[in-house]
Amino acid sequence: VWFNLDEPFLVRLLINKKVSKYFKRRHLIGATLYEQADESIVLECEISHIMQIKPLIYEYIPHIRVIEPAWLNETLKKELNDFVKSLWKRHFAWIFKKICKFLLKFSFFERKFR
Repeated sequence: VWFNLDEPFLVRLLINKKVSKYFKRRHLIGATLYEQADESIVLECEISHIMQIKPLIYEYIPHIRVIEPAWLNETLKKELNDFVKSLWKRHFAWIFKKICKFLLKFSFFERKFR
C-alpha cells in the first residue's frame, strides 16, 4: 500500500473498449467509471502517490492512456522510453558480441587452413 500525506490529485484514464470489460468487473476502491459511446471507459480516481496507479497503467499498456494529469503522462512516457532504450542497448551489445565471436572464429579458421 502506497500512502503519503501530500494532497491527493485527480487521475483520469481512458481505457480502450478491448479491455473495458475487465474494469467493469474489477472493484477499484475510490474509482468512478464513465462509459463512453464507443464502449471505452474513462476512469477517475484520487490518489496521493503515483505508485497507487502506475502498476495498473503498466498492466494494461497499450490499452490504457492517461488523460490527466499531464505530468503523470510525461513521467510514464519517459520511464517507458528509458526502459526500451536500456533493453535495446543490452540486446544490441549481446548481438554485437555474438557477431564478433563468430567473425573471430571464422577469421581464425580461414588463417589456419589457407
